[in-house]
Amino acid sequence: MLVDRENYWLNSEYTSWITDPDDPEVKHERLRRKRLGIKPPPAPLLPPVAMRPPDLAEMRRSQYDTALAEYSTATSPVRTGGGGDIKAGSVRELLQILDARDRAR
Repeated sequence: MLVDRENYWLNSEYTSWITDPDDPEVKHERLRRKRLGIKPPPAPLLPPVAMRPPDLAEMRRSQYDTALAEYSTATSPVRTGGGGDIKAGSVRELLQILDARDRAR
C-alpha cells in the first residue's frame, strides 16, 4: 500500500506542478464540475501499482475498478484531439481504451 500511496502522491504533485490555475481550460472544467455538482471522492482513489501476489493484486484491482465506477464523472464519449491524442472523459474510460488497445496487439 505504501508504493500505491507514493505513486499517487507523485502523480498528484506532478499534476500540480504542470497545471496553470489561470488556464482558461482549467477554469472552464472547474466551472463545469461546480455547475454539475461533481465532487471528488471522500478519499483518494489509489491505483494498485505495487507488486502483489496474483490473488491479492486481482482483489485490489477489483476494489479500485469498483471505486472508479462509483465516482466516475464521464459525460462524453472518447474523442481524438487534433494531434491524434486520445481524450477520455474519465480515468476509467482511458483504462478501458488502453486495455482494448493492448488486447488488439
